[in-house]
Amino acid sequence: MSKCQLCDKQEDEKNIQEQAGYSVCLSCDCKYTDNELIQLMQLSMLDNYNLYEFHSGGGCMHFAYDTDIDELQWLINDVDESKEPSQQYPTNKNQRCMFGLYYGYIDSKLGAKVKKELFYSSSLPNWQFYDEGFYFYDTLENGVSKMKEVTQSINNLLKEKK
Repeated sequence: MSKCQLCDKQEDEKNIQEQAGYSVCLSCDCKYTDNELIQLMQLSMLDNYNLYEFHSGGGCMHFAYDTDIDELQWLINDVDESKEPSQQYPTNKNQRCMFGLYYGYIDSKLGAKVKKELFYSSSLPNWQFYDEGFYFYDTLENGVSKMKEVTQSINNLLKEKK
């Protein structure tokens, strides 16, 4: 049995079709254009992972997730063939993504604490610091849960500050 990625209906594998990189049942196949299907799936992922759309300018689009610290948010992009962020939204939960956090806009003392917290977050795969930022790579599905776990630790820094 396979599941339609659009309507979640369980179907025999022979009744599943591929459209725009998604496995869809015969009822959903060609119901939407490829672009419409991609947009629907992206909106679904935003809802499922409690993320929102963010445009950082210059045509760069990201999924985003806020911390409790003003001006500190995660930006998420899929990774293209050259292993660089594509500046586009991820299109499926198994897609390799870059999760980035820039802490250069916040108070420098708090930024140093954020950096320390990120450094000790050993559950993050393929992580890297740059200037006043940090990023790691993972699939969207795995990375979101890791990002939220680290975000909770970062949010706790505000409680320590009081």
